[in-house]
Formats: sequence, structure tokens, C-alpha cells
Amino acid sequence: MSGDAAQGAALSTLLALLGEKHGIGERSGAWVTSRLEHALQQLVAETGSLERAVDLVRADRGRLAKLADCLRVGETRFYRDPDQWTALDKLARSSWLPAGRVRGLSVGCSSGQEALTLAMVLDAARTDAGLGSAALRVVGVDKSQEAIETARSGVYAPDALAPLPRALRERYFCETVGGLSATPELRGIVSFSVRDALGGPPPGLWELAICKNVLIYMSDDAAERVVSSLLRSLSNDGVLLVARSEVARVRALGHAAEELAPGVTVFRCP
Repeated sequence: MSGDAAQGAALSTLLALLGEKHGIGERSGAWVTSRLEHALQQLVAETGSLERAVDLVRADRGRLAKLADCLRVGETRFYRDPDQWTALDKLARSSWLPAGRVRGLSVGCSSGQEALTLAMVLDAARTDAGLGSAALRVVGVDKSQEAIETARSGVYAPDALAPLPRALRERYFCETVGGLSATPELRGIVSFSVRDALGGPPPGLWELAICKNVLIYMSDDAAERVVSSLLRSLSNDGVLLVARSEVARVRALGHAAEELAPGVTVFRCP
């Protein structure tokens, strides 16, 4: 077998293992293949051959898990995609807050910016609408222990908060050693836990589940599993929000979409 053919076979084997144990699929895209190739090169340098590299990953679940982690995006920002936040703010004011509570879930929350943004948007809407008695709960989950520890610290570099509207930044963050820290008020709304999306959402019902840039590396079977479990966890008036780039994928899985605002699409439990 030629060198290229041998590497191709090794990559296919690793993808099959990643698909079986971690839901990563061949449809994930060129960026996943590129990262996998780089990781495989490092394993070959460590073990001395393609065959030993593949055998190591096959035999060691910890190695396979680390390989899966290196393929994930793990990138997030405060107030990413402002149109989505504006639409969710309007939905919260018109539907969820008047009903007395909002429970929000951020899946694949990475270092916490998305979950904290959601908490800020909801709390500001609650105050503006004069609905201070409405209960708010936001939970962020991610598979990475390291990312969750950063999220729990609630401390970020000043430039990380630049995308936030000034009113939110000044209200919910204060200066501290090492950067800007989420206020106790904000921390009281949000909690974080280590959880794999493939294991399903935390127990309970949610008015909003956000799952952005999590499905992009998954096989169709794994993506359907995650989407279906999130839809089943929604309250009667709950919605699932995915990244704009993932809307077509969720539609292709057979789920009906609803447009909240131009360019802002959500999914509801049938």
C-alpha cells in the first residue's frame, strides 16, 4: 500500500472510531480532516508508525477522547450574531417573561460567553419590562472540563467583552485582577456543568436551548440524536436555536423551522 493510501486508510479508521464513540462524522468538513491529519502526524511521531498510532487510539479510550476534543471548534464570543439576540429578547418579553419564568440552556458553551450573554439579555429584558418577579435560570454545558472551569471563573480579558453593547458590559461586569469579572447578580443566574451533548440535556424543561456550532462535526445519526433530545426537552412554548450555518442541516434531518425574524430561524418540538 502506498504512503498516501496507508494514511487514507488510517484516517478512515480513526474517523470510524470517532463516529462510533463521539459522534464525529465524515460530513464534518475539510477543517476536521485537516485537524485529524495533523493529530495523526503527531501520533506517528510518538509511536513510530501509522499502524502503531491507530492501534494506540483503538486501545486507549482516553487517547480517542483527546483526539475528539482536538477536532472540536471550542470557539465562542459574547453577543455573537446580534440579530439572534434581538429576536430572542423580543420573544422573551412577549412570551416567556409574562409567563413567570425563563429557563435557558447553552449546549457546547465552551468558556461561557454564550450562556452569560443569554443571562444578560434575559435579565435586562426582565428589568425593562417591569417583570422582576419572573424567575431566570441559565445553564451552560460543555464536554471540556477546562472550558467549564474558565466559565465558572467568570473572568475575561477586556477585549473579549468588546462585542457586548456598552449598557450590558457596564452593568454586568466589573474590574478585577486579571480582567473583567461577571457580577454576583449575573453569576446568580448562570451555572455551568461538564456534560457531553450526546448524553442529552440536563434534566428539566427549557424555554430556550441554544446549540450553536456543535452539530457541524457530527454524523447525521449523532446530530439527529442531539437535536431530537433537545427538542423533547423544550417546554410547550420553547425553541431550539442553532447557528445560521446549521439551519439547513437540521431541516434536512426532517425538523420544521420557524422564522422569528428575518434571518433568525428556530425549531420547536412537534
